[in-house]
Amino acid sequence: MTVIAKSNVRPLRPPASAAELVELVRSGHEWARDELYRRHGPWMRRVLVRILGFHPDVDDLLQDVFGIVFRSIDQLREPNALRGWLLRVTTYASRNYIRSRKRWSWIRLGSSADLPDVAAPLADEQARAATRA
Repeated sequence: MTVIAKSNVRPLRPPASAAELVELVRSGHEWARDELYRRHGPWMRRVLVRILGFHPDVDDLLQDVFGIVFRSIDQLREPNALRGWLLRVTTYASRNYIRSRKRWSWIRLGSSADLPDVAAPLADEQARAATRA
């Protein structure tokens, strides 16, 4: 007799409600994660496009959002409020992405021709001796 792992058995009918789907994801069913992605992935991608525009990182960010969702699904208090919770997670992830992009934007400088030539200061003998010590 072959034993089939619980997480690999797909039911005859998909879960009818969001609460049922959340409970199946929480219990470790891999197909339930696929179902959650199938049901809500396209909508969450549209939310990201509305926030970020047609940015090349939208698909990567969507994967990051689902990683957050699957790690923190136990924090969802009301399983029937799944769609609103997904919207919040997506919005916060995109906000953090925008903040990190702005945080690093100061590094993007113009061409090297725009930078002034600065000569390295000449260190005296005492400074070089202190550095060696």
